[in-house]
Amino acid sequence: MVAISTLIELIKQFKCHYILYIEKNGDVIIMAESMEHDDAQIQEEDVWSSISSNEEVLERVPNDHKALHSLSVAYGQIGDHTKAKEYIVRLADVALLEKNGVVAIDVLNNLRLYAEDDPSLNEILLQIDLLSQTAVDKGAASLSSGKKKTSLELKAESATFSLAREMTFAWKLVESGDLSQAEYAGVINDLTEMSGQADDLTISLLHVLESRNIGDVDKYMGSFAEKCGTPIISLDNFEITLETVFSLPINFVVARGAMVFDFVGAEALVAILNPYDLDVRSEVKELLNGKICHFFVTQSSQFDRRVERAREIIKDRENAQS
Repeated sequence: MVAISTLIELIKQFKCHYILYIEKNGDVIIMAESMEHDDAQIQEEDVWSSISSNEEVLERVPNDHKALHSLSVAYGQIGDHTKAKEYIVRLADVALLEKNGVVAIDVLNNLRLYAEDDPSLNEILLQIDLLSQTAVDKGAASLSSGKKKTSLELKAESATFSLAREMTFAWKLVESGDLSQAEYAGVINDLTEMSGQADDLTISLLHVLESRNIGDVDKYMGSFAEKCGTPIISLDNFEITLETVFSLPINFVVARGAMVFDFVGAEALVAILNPYDLDVRSEVKELLNGKICHFFVTQSSQFDRRVERAREIIKDRENAQS
């Protein structure tokens, strides 16, 4: 049997855009294909795709936090700093309107940078600074131990679903021919409706595709796994452990569709539901204190089963400590 560490070594050695890892009855099949891409061109196309998707989200939900933040980042990546500033200021206004300290924490540093060259932002910067500090203080007060929650912990606990990123994912499948325009419209409608559901449910394009039984799942999963360098993994083949359960806040796992399912030495193996969402990869690495992470994609039903088991473990642990 090929060890999971061998899979990691193959990823490092061949720098494959696609490695398919399947385990059935103890047998392991690894298929690797090395492909060359114009990374700069792909990145620019992804940025413009992100801009288009997020602007579409704002037409539906003008105060969407993720869309405003993503647009600021995207415009900054293409050098349009006027637009980047415009969207971060809009997000700051939303934070003040909603008295949302977590969002204030998120925008504070970027807003501070823009204020250095634009004194007109000093007033809103002061208000955001006060709101963010209030959020940190409340986080500290909520802990019985008196230990302060870091801004990173507060941000993770308040993570939310991003409709824009799932729309980008869906459009990628249209471009690859795996979704028709009519199917795209249907799944976007489903995602929009699901986004208004309870916060304790994981929402993703893969959930919609699986529930609608759209297309050839093996074909389109193999296609985007190849393009995004995220091998397909079966979570059911991995035992759940306390280390993996508590490596990321459960709210973050559910909201962002990302979970650690194993560790190989000091390196983390992470299952994600949106391989085109590069932000979630950065967020996971940040929450894991910069650990080397290897990302895989999995079926939504397997992801949900593992989340349910993780919640049971967390509840049992809390009951034992009470």
